[in-house]
Amino acid sequence: MAFLQQQGQPGPPGQSQPVPEQGAPGPDGRESTLGSEQSTAEEQDHYERVVLAGDEIIFGDGKAREAVVKQLKLNADQPAQGLADATSMLVVNIDEQSGNQVPETVILPAATELLEHMADLAESLKMFAIDDAVVNRAGQIMIQNLGDAYGATPEDIQAMMDSVAPEEAERLALEQDNYAKKQPPKGVA
Repeated sequence: MAFLQQQGQPGPPGQSQPVPEQGAPGPDGRESTLGSEQSTAEEQDHYERVVLAGDEIIFGDGKAREAVVKQLKLNADQPAQGLADATSMLVVNIDEQSGNQVPETVILPAATELLEHMADLAESLKMFAIDDAVVNRAGQIMIQNLGDAYGATPEDIQAMMDSVAPEEAERLALEQDNYAKKQPPKGVA
């Protein structure tokens, strides 16, 4: 499934033009933020539109932002889950509102960017403490959520999860355990 292809893996021959690394200007002179060497200008455009739409909700005013904040609050005692659920909900809704026109290859990179922005929102509202371990765990949960939403097989989802180096996965698990130990028991303020 294209949604779960690792970034940087080549797509079908002849269907994409290389775009420079993230932050470098692409063929159209715009900065590439998609992060894949095989991104097309169209994919980059979709990526930017999804992130912009998400940012308008995350940092804007209105009912959509209220729904995002409500989703974060539902899991205030589980920050990673709250971030993942809110970000997944946001990305799926943006895709649905576009008539499901967002390419699958854009979903995960855009969601990852929006996850960082969602963490900024939660932190600015002082909902819960945010650190790298929380954001990394949220990313793993988000991959599972989006895989489920887009019909990925459990094997596809596991392959994506396994793409993280074992040492990095162990470090993240240790950080998450340490973070969890620092949290007050449920129901205790």
